[in-house]
Amino acid sequence: MAQRRTARTTLSGHGFRAVLSAALRVGGGQLVAQALTGIQLLVVARHTGTAAFGEAAAWYGVASALVPLCDFGASARLLRDGGRLGGPPPGAGRLLVVRKSAVLAGPTAVVLLVSAVLGLPVMLVGLAVAYGVARAALLVVQADWQLRGRAGVAAGVAAGERLVALVAGLSLTAAGVPAAAALLGGLLAGTAVMLTRRAPFEPGPATGPIRYGLRFAGAGVAGNLALLDTVVVTAVAGPVQAGYYALGARLLGPLLVLVTAAGTAVLPSLATGAPAAVRVVRLIGVTSAVASAAVFLTAGRLVPLVAGPAFAAAVPAVRWYLAALVCVVAAQLLVLLRQARGDEVAMSILLPAGVATGLAAIAVGAHTGGAAGAAAGYAAACVVVLGVLTWRHFSRRDDTARQ
Repeated sequence: MAQRRTARTTLSGHGFRAVLSAALRVGGGQLVAQALTGIQLLVVARHTGTAAFGEAAAWYGVASALVPLCDFGASARLLRDGGRLGGPPPGAGRLLVVRKSAVLAGPTAVVLLVSAVLGLPVMLVGLAVAYGVARAALLVVQADWQLRGRAGVAAGVAAGERLVALVAGLSLTAAGVPAAAALLGGLLAGTAVMLTRRAPFEPGPATGPIRYGLRFAGAGVAGNLALLDTVVVTAVAGPVQAGYYALGARLLGPLLVLVTAAGTAVLPSLATGAPAAVRVVRLIGVTSAVASAAVFLTAGRLVPLVAGPAFAAAVPAVRWYLAALVCVVAAQLLVLLRQARGDEVAMSILLPAGVATGLAAIAVGAHTGGAAGAAAGYAAACVVVLGVLTWRHFSRRDDTARQ
């Protein structure tokens, strides 16, 4: 009986239908989650104006960028290792407990102290750091559920987190809390509530809390550091232009999140070399490209309708960002393939370099052309990064990952 239960709760197949089903469930849950966040951002955009929206989007980017710094590649490595083992690696639960305890207490105290010295809003910094720590722990919970063959539960955790965040954030906004604080407070509340639904972790020795996932850390950190783009536009061109830019950068998030979440679901199967997983990755890329083209063609009417007439000037920035998004999706799928084939160290070097190039291009573009210039600069940088990753992918043989 115990053996049957174990068989049912671990990864049970790597065929096309099984892999696609897992990708749709995890990706669908993340899509709903991102849509709920988008609704909250739209409320801010329509009722507080472009400047307040730009500020809230900037702090959202800061909080999101802190998540992979706290996770440090652990969830990605859990998925890769679990795919090869056929279930969750022993010690995952203890890894989570360590990460939730004293490991990040010291850096958190230093960040808050530096913020106070620099005159930054300590409350917002504290909320952002707390969200980063809690969200990193939740990523491990979701990975554990997924490796037990419960992708639906993992998707439900993602959607439930953002539903609670939406309700809490809107409640804080109605109570008169500033937009940025309400957004971060809602996100933290959603993550904290979902952490109470823990996966049944297996006992076992835990790998060092910092070293585990180190080879994956660079790629994860780079992906979310790109969310600092709104901070860069705010610093260079002001909060109003940042608001125009953020409309594309944040509200087009569902298209990108669908790819990253579905890719996460496919990673365990890619690690086994299953051909069906590669077919699913291609299908994800084509679907995202078609959706991006549809939004591009309708942006002229869609943007004022959704965000309000005040954001009509954001249409050029939205279209440039959509062009960049197609390149980002292709690049992320290539990174996924290389990580599954043991090339995660190179990805952890190339992606941070690519993100740094993108942020520099955004700064130059924002200085010369405001929101539209920033988005155009980002698109140009994404073309370069995609070219480098494509060359890497087709010039390297598959590597066997070093454990």
